[in-house]
Amino acid sequence: MATRYIATHTVEDAHKSDIFAIAVGSKYTASTAGDGVISLWENFVPKDPIQLTEPRGCGVHHIAMDITDTFMAAVYFDGSVRTWSLESLEEIVVPAVKDIEAGWACSIANDALTLAVSTVEGSVLVFDLQKKELVSTLKPAQNQQAVATCVDISSDGKFVACGLDSGRVHVYSTATGRLSYTLPCHTMSPRAVKLSPMNTLVAVAGDSETISLFTLNGGDLIGTFVGHDSWVFALDWNLDGSLLLSVSQDGKAKIWSIEDRACVSTLNDSDQPLFAGAYIRNGHGAQIIGGASQGVVTGGIDRTLRWYREASSK
Repeated sequence: MATRYIATHTVEDAHKSDIFAIAVGSKYTASTAGDGVISLWENFVPKDPIQLTEPRGCGVHHIAMDITDTFMAAVYFDGSVRTWSLESLEEIVVPAVKDIEAGWACSIANDALTLAVSTVEGSVLVFDLQKKELVSTLKPAQNQQAVATCVDISSDGKFVACGLDSGRVHVYSTATGRLSYTLPCHTMSPRAVKLSPMNTLVAVAGDSETISLFTLNGGDLIGTFVGHDSWVFALDWNLDGSLLLSVSQDGKAKIWSIEDRACVSTLNDSDQPLFAGAYIRNGHGAQIIGGASQGVVTGGIDRTLRWYREASSK
């Protein structure tokens, strides 16, 4: 069944360069771009953003935060990684994180304890942000090494999924530090991997233009979404895992129903490629999307942030 989404708030020229990543918590929508600035937009009252960092001649292409707005991480184009406390809005120093020179993507578990950073060598480094220490290094088999283009850590911090530019996706157990299984899901590079909120499904998308769904327990393929006309750069789940957001180079954001295995809404307000998108949970966007509705936010080459709410929500 089709679902209507209403545009509620737009910020043109939100950044001075292409918007590459968006992350959403209960209080903030965070965005970043090739200008090297990370902006925090308050979900409750639209106003000028808080900037975590000033431009320093190096863009940011991945950011992550937890839903409780406790920690933020960012990966820069030079491969470095920085972390912040969103409570104090100050940078925090995690020595092993500061030593990273070849980072690529990042993810923070909603338990606000663990950060996963993928690298150009194909490994994933897992950190305890409260203890400020490296707790695990997850490595693929020697013959499967490739650039780890995307990573996601489960909401409870127990699983890590990592996409490689070889087309494979590795799923690791953080408890054992070992590879659980490999998904040979695409012949082209995955750009986004996302574990569902209940830790039951793995969604993968990228250069193949399709979105694949697998069971987290075993890695069985259970569905494929087809509808984008170009690379898919970002994925995100709604609160209960019933809907999946995808954004693409074709300039469209799509909402997919997991139960119906179908697209229920297409947002095509941008005529230029989209690189980033995220869900806003019910009640987290009181003003920016309106009331207690759930919604989404997107960004890309046109440097515009667009917020939407689900029209059927109250």
